[in-house]
Amino acid sequence: MKIKLVEPKIEYEQKLINAINEFFEVDNIKNDINGSSNITSFDSIQKWLDFINKKNLDVNLVPFNQYLVINETNELIGFVNIRLSLNNYLLNFGGHIGYSVVPSHRQKGYATEILNQALKECWKNNIFEVLVTCKKDNTISEKVILKNGGVLEDLRENDKIEYKRFWINKTNGVIS
Repeated sequence: MKIKLVEPKIEYEQKLINAINEFFEVDNIKNDINGSSNITSFDSIQKWLDFINKKNLDVNLVPFNQYLVINETNELIGFVNIRLSLNNYLLNFGGHIGYSVVPSHRQKGYATEILNQALKECWKNNIFEVLVTCKKDNTISEKVILKNGGVLEDLRENDKIEYKRFWINKTNGVIS
């Protein structure tokens, strides 16, 4: 299984719309898609692209890199957002990496590979101690994090939701 992280571009517009619709239909999402830089809050894909390309101009955001995950047949598999620094909220609950897998591509091993590729991007950006979090009851994400070398530090609560916080460093991270 080969995947690659690519920069979002307007050429992916229809694939993005299809993925968003699938997340709404299958997951009944109410807020946003993990790792997508709030794509569902924009009126159009172009406005979202404009936002992510101006990411470092917004003083309320930490610097980040946004990626789409594409497989060998050029299908959109998911989203990855890498935060290049952490504010208080991200340090406690969000971590350096947010990602999601399009529902029709789940349980195929993509999540493990997505996190692996995201870790490589973190290390390219000189982030050698990477914080990855998941909700306490999300055992699938926890397994993905552990497969990539995650070491549980603790649990923290926000709005009655508990989050597990894992650290992955370049030494214990699994690289393929």
